[in-house]
Amino acid sequence: MITSLLDRCGALRRAAVFLLCLASVASAAPAAAQAPEGVRFGPWWALAPLELPGASNELDGARPLDRELRDLAKGRPLDLEKAYPHKGGGRAPWVKIAVTGDETRLDVGPIDLLRVAPGATQAQAFLYRTLEVDQATDLVLALGSDDALRLWLDGEVVLNRPILRSATAFDDRLSLHLEPGSHTLLAKVTQELGGFGLRMSVPSSPSPAAIDAAIARAVGFLLEMQMVDGSWGVHEEYGGGHASLAAYALSQSGLAPDHPAIRMALEYARERQGGYTYAAACDVLALSRVGSTPEDQAWLAARSEDLVRWQDSTGLYAYPEHPVHRTARRDLSNAIFAGYALRLAAKSGFEVPGKIWTKLVKGSLDCQEDVHEIVAARGGEVKAAGFAYVPGQKPTASLTLGALALHAIAEEQLGRELSPSLRNQVQDARELGLAWLGAHFTWTQNAPPSVHHMYAIYGMERLGSLLGQETLLERPWFLDGASYLIEHQEPSGSWKFEDEELATMLGLLFLNRASASTGTSKQGLRGYTTQDEAADVRLVASGDSPLTVWIDGLSSATAARLERLPGQGPLVREVAYFVRPRGESAGSDALQPFAVVAAGDAVLGAERFPVQHSFERRGEYQVWVRLECLPAPDTQGEADGGSDGAPVFLESPPLDVTISETLLAAQLEYGKHEGQNLLLDRDYELTASSQTELEAPALAFDGSHATRWRSLASDAEPSLTLELSRAVRAGRLVLSHAQPWKAASGDPRALRVRLVVNDRTTLEVDVDPDPTLKTAIPFDKPISVKSLVLTVLDSSAPAVVAEAGPGFSEVELLP
Repeated sequence: MITSLLDRCGALRRAAVFLLCLASVASAAPAAAQAPEGVRFGPWWALAPLELPGASNELDGARPLDRELRDLAKGRPLDLEKAYPHKGGGRAPWVKIAVTGDETRLDVGPIDLLRVAPGATQAQAFLYRTLEVDQATDLVLALGSDDALRLWLDGEVVLNRPILRSATAFDDRLSLHLEPGSHTLLAKVTQELGGFGLRMSVPSSPSPAAIDAAIARAVGFLLEMQMVDGSWGVHEEYGGGHASLAAYALSQSGLAPDHPAIRMALEYARERQGGYTYAAACDVLALSRVGSTPEDQAWLAARSEDLVRWQDSTGLYAYPEHPVHRTARRDLSNAIFAGYALRLAAKSGFEVPGKIWTKLVKGSLDCQEDVHEIVAARGGEVKAAGFAYVPGQKPTASLTLGALALHAIAEEQLGRELSPSLRNQVQDARELGLAWLGAHFTWTQNAPPSVHHMYAIYGMERLGSLLGQETLLERPWFLDGASYLIEHQEPSGSWKFEDEELATMLGLLFLNRASASTGTSKQGLRGYTTQDEAADVRLVASGDSPLTVWIDGLSSATAARLERLPGQGPLVREVAYFVRPRGESAGSDALQPFAVVAAGDAVLGAERFPVQHSFERRGEYQVWVRLECLPAPDTQGEADGGSDGAPVFLESPPLDVTISETLLAAQLEYGKHEGQNLLLDRDYELTASSQTELEAPALAFDGSHATRWRSLASDAEPSLTLELSRAVRAGRLVLSHAQPWKAASGDPRALRVRLVVNDRTTLEVDVDPDPTLKTAIPFDKPISVKSLVLTVLDSSAPAVVAEAGPGFSEVELLP
């Protein structure tokens, strides 16, 4: 047992050290990459603002620089003394762009054209610079613009991006072959509203350490924001699907199937298996990764059967229930999720009929727009056709990527059973779809401007991974996408693209390359080490609950003092490990150890004496160890031991650890409370002593932990009064804090309440301060409840001054 634990501890320790290295690398700013030697750039010049003759994403023609382009094609530089018609009247001159540092670098940072043309809207601008090349070379550029961009090299179009977008360094990659001599770059940038600018740099890629650090931050955010019932409060009208999607994303990030967050999410979803295609698909995604029990496998099969049964005759999917509309059209988005889920169901052993894949392909092809010609990203015209939500609508990047991924799944699943005619249609559709994406895809939005930004990013991952290609649309899609996500990740670890929690789930799936996942854990373990090298005993701890603890070593002075033979560590008779909540002062003599190892005079060094400890509650703790050692032979009779060879006791300093992954049996029941709540769908009158503007008392009785009632901070005794029109028989009242997730631990919370039932039964109870735990107030026996008054008698002080005081997200009467 000791040996196997020691082996594991070695791995855990390496993981902990590796995490520290990751944090160090990820926090360091990368050095700015520059152009190859022998390529020298002139400064940037800007001409702005000029009248925009067409729409903001139209680039045809360069007027008023048509003649100048012909000069550039002949090797003549621009006349920078010439002025042009200003959008507001008068003449606009060429203006040198002022930058910080060397203006002749390739990357001078983001160029903000609003500094040249303040307040400009519906305008265009031109940017110009020269290049001197000593020898033939290939120059690779990374570009982004706000909004549309056309780039000319020596008067010839080399990039055409007629889209509305924000400027980022990761949207376009361009390779230019340069012969020795002088060259010119001319860029046309259009602007509708908001930002107006250009970014040009040498492509760079994030390190694996930076990607892993971004994953760790995003996982941390989701763990901090999971609510007391196991959900994240995202689109609750669709049942438990988003809880399953979170479980899938967290499992792809390396969390074990028995991790508390995953177990609670699945229990929440298990209780809410509605007739929604998205929810069923997300259930299958999660269960294909973490469904290890026979019950889970039966659930996976049942949800997979739902997806098979719900397919429409057209091959597409509706909801089939809809939480808002009585009926809902079949659509491509539902079909994409269904197809992706059924692929993983098939990999898990569920038999998916071949006709499902054939119908999915045919249905998706109906959603492809008519073939038309567009200007390609590298110039010239190309035939293209994107995919839309339903036939006849305008295409989007997310749906086009999803449809092409769906086709790749059908090819994979059907193999030779895919008919030659349908295979040809799929190949043609892919070529047309990729051409459409080449002109429209951008990391900054779901192009053309649409909702579901992160679905487009996740769509790129699905297609690239399923096709097994590292390059799509002439770009290393994963490296560019990861760079974009890392740059736009919030300090909290989330991405605020529309729904923050949902965007973070999809961001994790991209960074983990979930569609081609091997199931390898990427999530490291939290590690702790005694920092004082002079301490008699040093400890290492790793993990959460269970926490693994072992001895790192002794100080050099202590080891030398107790050494029995040269080069041999001291002999240890017994090792006792202790734990206490941080802040308590009791020492070893006043506590019982949580683990004792009878070492049998083992040599410290050859043994590290690892143990594990599981915690019931999350929080801040201290762990330490006490060793009973044999004295060295030459010290018997002196201070370190008596003439009878009395043992020497050594103790480590307390090691501070943070425990956050505990799970009580009661927590797995929280997801069932909504279905048991006797107050839902009842008639009652409800009043409160106070409330904030948007947090009314009714929100504590609506069945959702994503909404809440909170009192005003000035309310000395916040209270709720409920009068039911008809009595209900209940056995307990259950309270959930107003913001029931880990990240809300510093917010005001009720600590003690008084409950008066039917004007005669009075109970006073302490409320568990942990926002991730509910407090149950049981009645002596089931009673008929007609009225209740709930008063907060004591509450925690807020971490910062705020308008809101304590309150509750849910007040539930349960049988």
